[in-house]
Amino acid sequence: MRQLSYNELKVIAKDVAKYINTKKVDCELVAVTRGGLTFAHLVAYNLAKPLHFFNPKLGQLILADDISLHSHFIFLEDLIAEGRTFRLISDYMNSGDWHASWEMIPVVLDSKAPPDIQDRVNTYGIRTDDWIVFPHEDIEHTREGDRGLFREGTSENAKPSI
Repeated sequence: MRQLSYNELKVIAKDVAKYINTKKVDCELVAVTRGGLTFAHLVAYNLAKPLHFFNPKLGQLILADDISLHSHFIFLEDLIAEGRTFRLISDYMNSGDWHASWEMIPVVLDSKAPPDIQDRVNTYGIRTDDWIVFPHEDIEHTREGDRGLFREGTSENAKPSI
């Protein structure tokens, strides 16, 4: 297990922003809540672009501005491990009125992620099978295992304290 520093995350976000900028394609940036929020904010800041949001629990895209249904969407996520969120987004984008291309860029691509998903992820910050603790997580309260978006979580601090 290793802690990713905020400075490391900023460097990854800046590299991803450079990659997106070189594509020369008009795109919409989408933060995957909750884990992708910090990373997505940093990427959007570097590109001076608005940020939209995808909530996996609701299966809903929340738009912050007017967009074209034909836009290229870039979903910014903290981690692709088992691929649950990736599959939710794929199902969402392949349904309804969306006529858009899309991709997902995670900070961490687990090297043990399903091969069909790894084949579709061309850009990422780190590819590893190490357990990564993000800057906003407390390493002392984190236990290795399932990240738990769809469960209880892995941190003692993952539950509201108010």
